[in-house]
Amino acid sequence: MKKVISGCLTFTFLICMIQNVNAASTCDYSEQVELQRIASNIKASYEANIRQTDEFADIDSINDPNGAYIVEKYVDVVLLNLTSEVYVTVQVGKSNETKTYYYNDTESGTLRINKEDLSEIVEYKIFVYSNSDRCKGDLLRTITVLTPKYNEYSEYGFCDTLTNLFYCQQFITTEINTSAAEIEKEMLRQYQSVQKQEEEKRNEEATFFGKMIQFIKDHVVLVSIVIIIFIIVGVTTAVIAIKKRRSRVL
Repeated sequence: MKKVISGCLTFTFLICMIQNVNAASTCDYSEQVELQRIASNIKASYEANIRQTDEFADIDSINDPNGAYIVEKYVDVVLLNLTSEVYVTVQVGKSNETKTYYYNDTESGTLRINKEDLSEIVEYKIFVYSNSDRCKGDLLRTITVLTPKYNEYSEYGFCDTLTNLFYCQQFITTEINTSAAEIEKEMLRQYQSVQKQEEEKRNEEATFFGKMIQFIKDHVVLVSIVIIIFIIVGVTTAVIAIKKRRSRVL
């Protein structure tokens, strides 16, 4: 009896599997290959920078008498090479909220999604689906893009000099767990180190020029003779060259 029941369950399972495979296989192999090629060609990344807006600043609030356009910080998720054969669903962070985009939402296949909150590092999950009639809704690819947050410490005055310091990067994808006091201390240490190196460089240059001037003073006769010799050689060379030109003309 156990064997009969087991056989029936196995048969039922196989029937269900065959039905599921038939239901999923709605497009032929060549179409699946083409859709996979299209999906693999989609590139996803982010752009993070500061850009000028169309809004004009109040001239009373800035030093420039001509006024200036307001600038804003931004992070955009950028998708390239989208086509009408596919569509994407984007999930922001750990939330279950998603938004779907089609080719009509792009500019010639380029989709830009503006990140609204720049105070957090956020992961975007992009699901690429088939938009083909016979394969509609088939998941083709999943892409993950980790977007940065704006780093408020980059506005510290030390960062005008310490452009390569991690704490001075405008956009970061690694959380800063160090206290503000420790960060300021590290910035000051790095700044003093840079200042010391620049001072040593200036001293070396001053020492070099100082030694050269002192050498000239100590050997003024020798230096004068060398200069005169160079002048004589130069004049002689020029005269010979002029005479040769004239002889060719004649």
